[in-house]
Amino acid sequence: MMYDIIILGAGCAGLSLANYLLDSSLHSKKILLIDKEDPNRKMKTWCYWAAEPLSIHPQSAPLISWGAMSIIQGDRKLSIPLKNLKYYRVRAEDFYHEIWEKIHKSNTITYVNDTVEAVIEEAEMIKVVTKHSGHFHSSQVFNSTSIGKKEPRTQINQVFLGWEVVSTEMNLDTKEMTLMHFDQKTAFGAGFTYILPLEPNRALVEYTVLSNGKIPSLRYMERKVRKYLHTQLSVREFSISYKENGVIPMSTLIGSNSDNQNLTHIGTAAGCTKPSTGYTFYTIQKHCKEIVRQLEENDKTSILPKRRKKRYSFYDNILLNIANKWPNELPGVFFNLFQKNSPPLILSFLNEETSFWDEVNLLIKLRFSIFLKSLFNYEQY
Repeated sequence: MMYDIIILGAGCAGLSLANYLLDSSLHSKKILLIDKEDPNRKMKTWCYWAAEPLSIHPQSAPLISWGAMSIIQGDRKLSIPLKNLKYYRVRAEDFYHEIWEKIHKSNTITYVNDTVEAVIEEAEMIKVVTKHSGHFHSSQVFNSTSIGKKEPRTQINQVFLGWEVVSTEMNLDTKEMTLMHFDQKTAFGAGFTYILPLEPNRALVEYTVLSNGKIPSLRYMERKVRKYLHTQLSVREFSISYKENGVIPMSTLIGSNSDNQNLTHIGTAAGCTKPSTGYTFYTIQKHCKEIVRQLEENDKTSILPKRRKKRYSFYDNILLNIANKWPNELPGVFFNLFQKNSPPLILSFLNEETSFWDEVNLLIKLRFSIFLKSLFNYEQY
């Protein structure tokens, strides 16, 4: 069967692309969406920073954001007003629900719940073979799955476990989120706790490790979250309304570079996950919107996988090298980064939206010794 557009994978990237297609002049195109997962998949939290909520931000759910963040290292705390920016939270559950509703109301998107077994390049066409539903053809296929990809073995993984906890013993400041409260004692590389205060007595408390070796066990991560609640928030009695956990490979080598103009990778498969931070949501939106713009202009030659500027991969490798070889230095690096520069500049830098001279002005203010050490012992991750 022939389709104008086929989207492989109905996660964040696949659904984002479907959403922008429905909002564009291409809304009448015949689109096929294939995914093996249950649409009511495991829930998670995505976050991003921006001046205003993104257009895709779920509107049926309460808008939750923070105008300030903090970084804590030992006895030092840095409270950082975000000025013209806000830090937004998106629940995957709300995101999926809203876009699936939009898809069900459309008469142009067909959904097939099946496993993709092969993606075959043919003359001016891509053939998609599924396990149970036969095969489909399109001149434009967008892939967010791991089909046909060999991801590099990574040395560093971001391992996280979060609990949304409710406790009458908490009285949190809901105007400021904690980006990183660094752990002084961890056996697995640099570790920190991340807190999103949703209400004075309700918060997402998440422990994260940039593991440079063995992946910590779920029990170890749970102990860390529980210990933080007890020792830092003085919370003994609490209930858990929601849990999330996962492992994000931290590598500048992840992301495929297919040169076939009929096959485009999106999402993590295209390298949309920031290697040094793990943030993905904002970059996926930029990439998918750019794809739709190019499709509207019928510029097929430029619809290629997202390619990062080489200097950002270099910066990421410098940080990943520190995380791998000198993890005890990483808390000081991030504290110094935010202490010496304006938050909008740093966050633009982390979104890879700065100019070269912005980056020079940012980097010359930092403590040089550890960066020089990383440069002289440079490795690609």
